[in-house]
Amino acid sequence: MTQVRILASDDEVRRMESEVDRLFKNLFIAKNPLGLLSESVWQPPTDVFETSDEIVICMEIPSVNKEDFSIFVVEDVLTIRGRRGDTCRDQKVRYHQMEIHYGHFERSFVLPDYVDQTSVLATYNDGFLRIVMPKKAIPNGPKSVSVKIKL
Repeated sequence: MTQVRILASDDEVRRMESEVDRLFKNLFIAKNPLGLLSESVWQPPTDVFETSDEIVICMEIPSVNKEDFSIFVVEDVLTIRGRRGDTCRDQKVRYHQMEIHYGHFERSFVLPDYVDQTSVLATYNDGFLRIVMPKKAIPNGPKSVSVKIKL
């Protein structure tokens, strides 16, 4: 029997690992593993980036009232929870395509220790939730140590 060897680049392997992780996450994203008898919790698309002065989280979440968001920090984890209602539910008889998520959503992010958790600011505009977290001033700048090499 001939063995077939499949060669893949590092990028392809990372892409495949990411896809497998996404599939497993989607499988277990419901409150129970098969999503039976419960409403699933979905995750809105989110960008997280850093500037020289702050960490920014930008979440795409249209059609949600700002009162339906809950944003809180516990220890070093920022969590965003909310609910988006289906405004067209009464009009639907049969689906031909269903891509829009409704119901409860949640995302959590581990914050670096240099974030000032007391000055977190959230704004919601044009369907985007933007959370800005300023960085703490590091006293005396970054710490560096010279390492001597012994031969």
